[in-house]
Amino acid sequence: MKNIADKIILKWDNKAGKVKYIIGAVIVFVQVVVMAMAVNYLNKLSVLPERYYGMLIAGLIICLALTIGLNFIKYVHIPGKIFGLVVCAGLIYACVLQHQAIEMLNNITNGNYDVDMYRLVVLNESEIKEVTDISDKKIGIIDINDGKARENAIKLLKESANVKELTTKEYEDMSYLVDGLFEKEVDAILYLSELDGLITEILDYYADSVRVVSEFEVKTLIEERPTSTQGTTSNNNNNNNEETTTQPSEEPTTEKETETETKKPVNKYDPAKDPNAPAGGGYIGGDDTVDNSSKGPITDRCFNIYVSGIDRYGSLSGRSRSDVNILITVNPMTKEIVMTNTPRDYYVTIPGITTGDWRDKLTHAGLYGVWSSAAAIENIYGVQIDYYIRVNFTSFVNIVNAIGGVEVYSEYSFSSKGYSFDKGMNVIETGAEGLIFARERKSLPGGDRQRGKNQMALIEGMLNKIMSPAMIINFTDIVNSVSNCVQTNMTMDEITALAKMQIDDGASWTITRQAVTGKGAYRKNFSSRKHNAYVMLPDQATIDACKEKINSVLQ
Repeated sequence: MKNIADKIILKWDNKAGKVKYIIGAVIVFVQVVVMAMAVNYLNKLSVLPERYYGMLIAGLIICLALTIGLNFIKYVHIPGKIFGLVVCAGLIYACVLQHQAIEMLNNITNGNYDVDMYRLVVLNESEIKEVTDISDKKIGIIDINDGKARENAIKLLKESANVKELTTKEYEDMSYLVDGLFEKEVDAILYLSELDGLITEILDYYADSVRVVSEFEVKTLIEERPTSTQGTTSNNNNNNNEETTTQPSEEPTTEKETETETKKPVNKYDPAKDPNAPAGGGYIGGDDTVDNSSKGPITDRCFNIYVSGIDRYGSLSGRSRSDVNILITVNPMTKEIVMTNTPRDYYVTIPGITTGDWRDKLTHAGLYGVWSSAAAIENIYGVQIDYYIRVNFTSFVNIVNAIGGVEVYSEYSFSSKGYSFDKGMNVIETGAEGLIFARERKSLPGGDRQRGKNQMALIEGMLNKIMSPAMIINFTDIVNSVSNCVQTNMTMDEITALAKMQIDDGASWTITRQAVTGKGAYRKNFSSRKHNAYVMLPDQATIDACKEKINSVLQ
């Protein structure tokens, strides 16, 4: 036996043998270290079910044993070293992918900030040319529940103007603010840039009558979920119907002059005085938060997700009108999902924002923060929303590209911007094509309502593709593709738990789509109270039908 061992085992008795030994030992050491790193990342990511995890560990141990054995046998030590290097390279690549996935999930789920753009605007004929010209001027401002963000905006403006104090005049909403500028009650106005769209809906001459003196970013942390925002019952929703919707009998106070540092909001919300406050007294802006982890594992309970879609490319940072408003109700135990679309122009109560008889477009709720939009959805359907997901054009394009296209069902044949879609199933190959399918409304019967149905059809196609075994394996690639264009309050553990569940059971899901409807009308909105704008008065019958389906999935 000794003679056989002498013939096949590398010897340490010469310089060449020592070099081979050392190289082999280094390769084995590196493989052990990299293997430990890969397992550590795998534990952090936690997407593999236990049975697959055990198989993977066993495979890694076998690879390590082969590397050790082959590296010290005379006639196969060179292939053994090559094998060890290949395994090390594969493990390093796996570590990089897992590290990227963890970082990207952290970007999506942790520390969500609004990076809002504020602008200082003057009339075209104004003598104010630069920020430094406002030191002795009066600045109009409004309160849109932007508290800390507006406070920081004013602070930055004072720093830019090199002044300690600014004289400000506060208005109730954007329409009064703009009137104050045109009537020269103030010399300039400061507001969230996203509000431009709100005023140009009503005053088409606004953009040509003013100019922007300065525009700057303001970063604030997105507030957590208040404790109780359980939607009110259908009694409040009935107030949204055309026959019962009324305008407030008295116009609220429109303005007040104040020093920036000592002022209090004009529109301080008091839930005790609001007949439309959510059940239990909770409201957006409260101090207490809901800890979803206290409800138990996400795979063992039903939950609601509010999907807010913003009509722009690039970063999601900053508050914006929400043009896509879809409630996704999920039952992981029965493998059921129901998607409910609510039109952007729905005339609704925004708990914590609107008071008395005031209503507003659902899309405007996004200007007050994502949880304000969620509260409005809760108020319509009488459910609690556990999570939100914010997406935009870039999100749709990147996701569809990452999963290699989707299949979607179209209720109508139509063409738009060089793409054609047939009635029935369509194969959408690129994100750009998917975005056109989701955005088109002018050539469709039902317009915006049909667009909402198409958006849900696209989301359904994406979910079906993502939940397939092949896509689950590409989990890290999908996460990487959306890391900079998706925001959510779901934790990394919750996302990976859902992925692990799907890998483990590979189950098929039943996905149902539904939508509420209404009747078009012109009404004053809480966000712009002086002018009528197009709204959709909710149809209670469709709301009740959707609520019934949602509750059937939640039970």
